[in-house]
Amino acid sequence: MPIGFVILRDWASAERVTLVKRMAVVTPGQGQGRMLLAAAVDRVFVETDAYRLCIGLFPDNHRARRAYEAVGFTAEGIARGSAFFQGVHRDELVMAQLRPEWEDRPG
Repeated sequence: MPIGFVILRDWASAERVTLVKRMAVVTPGQGQGRMLLAAAVDRVFVETDAYRLCIGLFPDNHRARRAYEAVGFTAEGIARGSAFFQGVHRDELVMAQLRPEWEDRPG
């Protein structure tokens, strides 16, 4: 039974930058999102020559930020008004993980 999904954009792009466009899990708050995202990160860095993997989230989404940090993403800054959600422009926190960080991860 699927636990969720991850949509990636620019898989194997010439710029070597891939974006996690969307991610969702059936049962949030049980660690499944972390496992799913960690598997997606590994797939990107194993199966492509991507150098950078990035993701955006609303700055007040603390649960998502903790999950992303737990699998190696680092907050880089706020992209003001870059997300258009339910008819409103909202700020987006940009996080990324670089290939050298993934290669140097513990374990």
